[in-house]
Amino acid sequence: LFTSSTDMRPLEGSTVFGAGSPVAGITVDYLGNTRSVTQPSIGAYESALLNIWNGTGIWTNAANWSLGVPASGGNGVIGSGTIEVTAGATINNITVNSGATVTVPNATSLTVNGALTNNGTFTVQNGGHLLQGASSTIGGSGTFNATRNSGNTSNLVYNMWSSPNSTSTLSNLGGTDWYFFNETSQAWSNTGLTGSSVMTAGRGYSSTGAGNVTFTGTFNNAAVTPAVGTTGQGWNLVG
Repeated sequence: LFTSSTDMRPLEGSTVFGAGSPVAGITVDYLGNTRSVTQPSIGAYESALLNIWNGTGIWTNAANWSLGVPASGGNGVIGSGTIEVTAGATINNITVNSGATVTVPNATSLTVNGALTNNGTFTVQNGGHLLQGASSTIGGSGTFNATRNSGNTSNLVYNMWSSPNSTSTLSNLGGTDWYFFNETSQAWSNTGLTGSSVMTAGRGYSSTGAGNVTFTGTFNNAAVTPAVGTTGQGWNLVG
């Protein structure tokens, strides 16, 4: 329940949270934090001690966490510096402070089951993965980046793309020709497409370009249902 027998600060997930009864005249806890007026926590502290990262290194560097590497059901705050996620890291809630950086590199995943609040910089590199639980949320005032490399190096080669956010435009793909696949006519079409066209979530696009793209914008995390046609032969390009 508590940090130790001599340190009565409650641990994350402790059953003392919200289990108390309000006491008239007691409006703040030992640290000056506001008490709940309906269901305060039992004891002198209203909330858990935060697990804060400061410094530069990999996720499993316990010395950079104030309470050690977070457990899968724990929470974390990236207070300052840069942290690189190592394979299979899982956390409940994570907050990235302004000026701090989180990187999810190739062949690595970060699973967030609660809230991801990014006020710094959060980058998922090519081959990296951000996985969110069914009730997970994403937000904040910071920058979200997703870098992707198709493997093609010629700008004469067409690459297939879809956007992980709802703000990137076709010009972001670096090419000069953009197409979607028209299911009705079963042919490629560029009708209505310009460099300023925002990429529709769930729709696939074919574009010229060197194949190295950085998508910047808050990641989509809700269900995406692409418009799929069946009047032709049923072929659709989705992503």
